[in-house]
Amino acid sequence: MFIQNRRYKIANFIISHKLDYLILFLIVFGLFLWLQASPTFVNSDSFYHAKMAELMQSDLVLDSFPWLQATNFEQSFADSNWLYHVLLVPFVDVFNIFLVIKFINVLLASLLITLLYFWLKRNKGKWPLFFVVLLLTALPLVIKISFFEPTALVLIFYLIGLDLMIHYRYWGLLIASIVFALLSGFFIILPIIAIVWIIIDLFYLQHRMDYFKSKWGGAKEVVLNKLGFHSNRQGKKWLILISTVVGVLIGSIIHPYWPNNLIIYYQTLFSNLVHNAVGLNLLLINIGAITICVLLTLAIIIIRSRKASKLTILFSIITLLFLLLAIASYYYLEFFIISLIILLSLLWRDLLHDLSWYDIWHKTIKDNQVYRLTMLVVIGIFVVISFNNIIIFKSTTKEYPRLTHLQGAAEWLRYHTPDDSLVVSDQWQDWASLFYYNDNNTYFLGKDQNYIDIKHAQTAEEYFDLMSGKTTINSYLILRDRIKADYLLISKGNLKFQDYISQNIYFELVYDDLEAWVYNIQ
Repeated sequence: MFIQNRRYKIANFIISHKLDYLILFLIVFGLFLWLQASPTFVNSDSFYHAKMAELMQSDLVLDSFPWLQATNFEQSFADSNWLYHVLLVPFVDVFNIFLVIKFINVLLASLLITLLYFWLKRNKGKWPLFFVVLLLTALPLVIKISFFEPTALVLIFYLIGLDLMIHYRYWGLLIASIVFALLSGFFIILPIIAIVWIIIDLFYLQHRMDYFKSKWGGAKEVVLNKLGFHSNRQGKKWLILISTVVGVLIGSIIHPYWPNNLIIYYQTLFSNLVHNAVGLNLLLINIGAITICVLLTLAIIIIRSRKASKLTILFSIITLLFLLLAIASYYYLEFFIISLIILLSLLWRDLLHDLSWYDIWHKTIKDNQVYRLTMLVVIGIFVVISFNNIIIFKSTTKEYPRLTHLQGAAEWLRYHTPDDSLVVSDQWQDWASLFYYNDNNTYFLGKDQNYIDIKHAQTAEEYFDLMSGKTTINSYLILRDRIKADYLLISKGNLKFQDYISQNIYFELVYDDLEAWVYNIQ
């Protein structure tokens, strides 16, 4: 009894002094710092972000982006992550830019997890700490928030926007919407969710549907009341839609790349749905323990029917929306997973109401061996899956491109080739590291396949067929006449393509190191 009271006092002291936030932040910070502690980049776009920060030292807005020939960036470039790059600029001359990116990613990921914990507690989600730990079992999200810049920062403003919305903080929501539009092309999410929230609030079960079967005046009165136009309602709830719409419009218009940013926004929101499908099976497998928790929650809901709250209904709808989008494109995967975690916490709140872990243990589990064993097994499964996924991923980080990836080839090209020479790589993702170490040359394709300009679409298709080995016929015609490439870089892992090119008299080997061959195209 003494030990139990002591544990209770310690836990109460930690929570009453808000130390739980600090402890959680430090633990998560240590976890992500450990994941980042390798001389590699899991995402090659990190080289691009580093280079953008360096280029923006002299001018925060680039007049053009002439380094990718298959895009229209030279005429209509827009930096969709402009605000993130501005965040990096002050540190460029102070620390190594690669270390800055890694540290900021760790910091933002830790802030995101801590903010989610705060969000669940503030909105009375059930067992916030448990569901935060459950979130860490979702390896795709862990990877994206720790290595894919600026995913964590985008999700932070997603949570902030949601919190301001459901608490009807209009001015704060306006500012958050402006920042969201400057930060990412996913800003359209907030107005859509605002519409859903207003509709849910309008039709939520406070007014029976038979009100609408009466005369028009009665229906009109109900609608006006629900929207908050009458003084007996709390605030004008329709203003959340106005705040988000006006906010994203202001953010888009004051964006330094206006109006070119509209093209990038379209490609981010819609074009990606066509080319980046992940598939439902892959999605469910990769979120591991969360899938188990979802199935368990559904089973409990079926057994024990409860009335869902407005907030639960909101997250049911937006989680379903993000699920459909995530199946179509991996760009929406992080929104789906974090929304699903919130939904699970809210569902269990509605199911169990005021029951705590203490109540569940003493009223259900303590004196029942079967329940106790089941609980221990379930917790053990979550812990094993979480740590196993993270440890496996950590062991693979050394296989990703090193921070010096293709540095030798890029610097040779920089100092031994004419400016603006067009370099084509057999791995199109390698353009980012080449671009970081060599901005004197230009490259055929990079950033994302969805940015390919329509006039280069056929040539790009021929390029992918050539590099994937589907065809080797007319390689010179494709590379020199169609793409107009001056140099070809082949990675050391592509021996088959290298053997073919080395036998072609129109390709002259001019550079060779441990990572790549470079050929001059005659």
